[in-house]
Formats: sequence, C-alpha cells, structure tokens
Amino acid sequence: MRSKYDQLRKKEIQLELIKNDMNIEKHAVQIDKKQRIYWILLGTAMGIGAYELLKYTLAFLYDKI
Repeated sequence: MRSKYDQLRKKEIQLELIKNDMNIEKHAVQIDKKQRIYWILLGTAMGIGAYELLKYTLAFLYDKI
C-alpha cells in the first residue's frame, strides 16, 4: 500500500493498493480542516517546547563549565 499527501494542493490523501507492481485499488480521503489546525498547533507547541528545553539544557551545561 502506498500513500501520497500533497499538503499545499488538494488537501487529500491518495491511497493505492499495489500488488506485484499492479494497481489494484485507489482511494482519495479528504482531510478535515479542524484536524489540520490541531496538528499545526501541536507542532508549534512541540517546537517551542523543544527550543525552551534546549535553551535550558545549554544554559545549565555552560554554567557548570
């Protein structure tokens, strides 16, 4: 099974079921807008959290040296 997701184009996931290099079945699944917003917020929060954790860790290490 292969999948393809164009984030900035159609906002859908293309699913293809392939056996022995032959396309058996193909489906397109629409992406919900709320789901995209939640993932964007989660990614932003994780990025800020990782930045703050790295900043704290480096400050702690440099104070020890």
